Amino acid sequence: MNRSIRILCFIFSMLLTCGSALATPYTFEMGDSSSIDVSKTTQGLSMWAEIYQSVSSQAFLLDPGESFSFKFAHMGTHESWINEDDLKAMEVTAYMDFDLPDITQDISGESTGFSGKFEFNQGWQVIWDDPVYVDFGNGGRFSIELSDATFSSSMWTGPHGPCWSEGDADIFATVTLETTPSPAPAPVPEPTTAVLLGLGVGLLGITRLKRKKASDS
Repeated sequence: MNRSIRILCFIFSMLLTCGSALATPYTFEMGDSSSIDVSKTTQGLSMWAEIYQSVSSQAFLLDPGESFSFKFAHMGTHESWINEDDLKAMEVTAYMDFDLPDITQDISGESTGFSGKFEFNQGWQVIWDDPVYVDFGNGGRFSIELSDATFSSSMWTGPHGPCWSEGDADIFATVTLETTPSPAPAPVPEPTTAVLLGLGVGLLGITRLKRKKASDS
């Protein structure tokens, strides 16, 4: 391998290194307005939902293909017994509020009560329609998944469990970065790239000049 090829290989490797160093993961920040709407469950098994206070302080960095999971909410019911109307599926909607990117995304789901043989086991479940994909500009895309939840009691204690139990279950959220937003096109080459290219051209010129002098002598 001659000197010129070695110089070009070195410059190319430096460009790759600089490019990877400039590629940074995307930062997500949660807002403080997340919620779960359970108002429509009053026609069936009436549910309650609370967002964990820690959600609003969540901030995380993701590279494309990476995921981050955290406790999002907990849900339950105060009803003491499963009746026929509680077996119907009821609509619930989660709203996930992001400060970065500035988006509030809704995720639909259904809650329903269940009752086993002789009503010995009673409980409820929530199933979400996910994953939900969110486009947030310049080719950026991420997905959200909420974990399905189930609570089951026994010994005829009803869907909220024994008197000391709230009959609740946790809902986890998982955010996966699909693609990062494309940066705005630069009108001029980046300084590092320009310097490296200039250095390469200069070194090649010096090499050729030395060869010419050697051939003339």
